[in-house]
Amino acid sequence: MNFEDIRACWAAENQREMYEINLNNLEKMVAKKRAGAERITTITESVILMVNVPVSLLLLISLIVKGRQEIFPFVVIALMLGMALFVALSRRARLRAQQNFSNNLEGSLAQAISDTRYRVRLSQLGLGYILLIALSSFGAFLEKGTLPWWSYLLLATFFLLTYLAGRWEHRRFHRSKLDELEALHREINS
Repeated sequence: MNFEDIRACWAAENQREMYEINLNNLEKMVAKKRAGAERITTITESVILMVNVPVSLLLLISLIVKGRQEIFPFVVIALMLGMALFVALSRRARLRAQQNFSNNLEGSLAQAISDTRYRVRLSQLGLGYILLIALSSFGAFLEKGTLPWWSYLLLATFFLLTYLAGRWEHRRFHRSKLDELEALHREINS
């Protein structure tokens, strides 16, 4: 190779973009993120359904068998069944909406963002749900009226820690994943 050939190669290299995007690797990464978002969303929905339905039914059976007439346990049952119904209907709508996304880079990323945005909303709903269950539980404790003061403190501590853990999870996992996917979307479209 003579000097002119080396100069021609050098000039050709300088004409190229400094950073080239490997489209194949980008598509694989986005497909992996889409599959991960879908998997985590499905697990979240399943856990909510598998906890709320059996626990609310067991609580209902327990109240019927004991013949108790307090209002707050029925409020808790209604909240739990309402949450389960909401998640089941939202899941059905989410799965139906997945058919609208194309099977390319843009569609996969849009689906990952959609699933993650849904999970963020579900997480926010869960935080409100924890507060409603806590208030109903306090109402049930107050309705009994004969419990020692430390049982109220224990219940308050339990719900406070549950709420703080849920908020940490919301920010650390769900919200940060959505921010990451939206940043990737902006980067790809710029």
